[in-house]
Amino acid sequence: MLFGYLLLGYLISGIGFLLYSFLLKKKGSPLQRKIYLYTILAVSLLLPYPLFKYVAPETSLAFIKNVETEKPELAENTIAFSEISACYNKALDEKEFCACEELEFNNIIIFQEDHFMETCLDCKSYLGPLAWILISIILSALLIRVGYLIYIVRTSRRSEFIFDGKTYTQLSNHRTPIAASFRLFKKYIIWDETLEKLTKDEKDAVYYHEIAHLKNLDTWEQICLSILRIFWFANPVFYKIRTELRLISEFLADAFAVSKTGNPQHYAALLIRLKEQQNHNLYHGFGSEDLRSRILNIIKPSPGNKSRFVSFMLASLFLMVSTGFLAAPPIKSQMKSLEQYELLHSKKSETGNAFFCKACILEELQENCNFE
Repeated sequence: MLFGYLLLGYLISGIGFLLYSFLLKKKGSPLQRKIYLYTILAVSLLLPYPLFKYVAPETSLAFIKNVETEKPELAENTIAFSEISACYNKALDEKEFCACEELEFNNIIIFQEDHFMETCLDCKSYLGPLAWILISIILSALLIRVGYLIYIVRTSRRSEFIFDGKTYTQLSNHRTPIAASFRLFKKYIIWDETLEKLTKDEKDAVYYHEIAHLKNLDTWEQICLSILRIFWFANPVFYKIRTELRLISEFLADAFAVSKTGNPQHYAALLIRLKEQQNHNLYHGFGSEDLRSRILNIIKPSPGNKSRFVSFMLASLFLMVSTGFLAAPPIKSQMKSLEQYELLHSKKSETGNAFFCKACILEELQENCNFE
């Protein structure tokens, strides 16, 4: 049922992000936007599990033919009745056909192949190995990025300095951006020697920006999002959310620096001057991300409206939860049908028969399939 869980989570996240894009993105403050995006992730991850556990249809068999499933006017001379009768007679001659004490005619079912389900099973056989390959690539990429940060620490000139009463480790390395920061077990600020040409106020502005990233744990946020990508690598909404969170982290760092320096225009001009194209997924370069959006946010920040935001959050949560409750039953029914079909298909391959005992199949489905 993992695929159904992920599919429902993808759907809920899509609804949440649509609401964000049309109603909050341009009107909410950066902090409000970040809280809401985290809410989308939390609801999309946590809600599908209880829904799949408690909102479930009754167990039934699909893709079968038997007397009970035929039309009421089914008579003994119909082709379906004759086919089931032939299978019943054949089953009586087979030893250990089922575990029932006495095989009943009404319990004989004939498995009917379905083209769509056959296609799904074929895809499933490839999706498993493909998923493991993608997960390995994502984990390897994350380890490489973390390893690169460790490499920067080890190959850079390091010096401890105190700023606003707190100690930081400054790194100098010509292979890194002019100014950037990241946080592993220590707080690191990458500082190029060319920045020494700035005035004291300008240097302080850069320091405040990078310190804001460290205070907000933005490096660990990126690491957690990279881990989450293991489960959501096929969800396009996740990549939109990750991009938005990274840009919002820059908004918050800019706002912190402006609040400390007190001059938005000078800070915006400094940002343009120090724009640096080089970037890395786990540290935040001073001039990285969407520069135009950052400049606009600095010059004309959106304060947001607290009461409207609370109302928007409650309405969005209601819509996301409602979507989950409406979508869970049909998604689980489809996943259930696929598991049923897979079991019947495998039993046909094992026995060579296309007819089975309905009572025994139902019991096996209850034992092997996750239909709480």
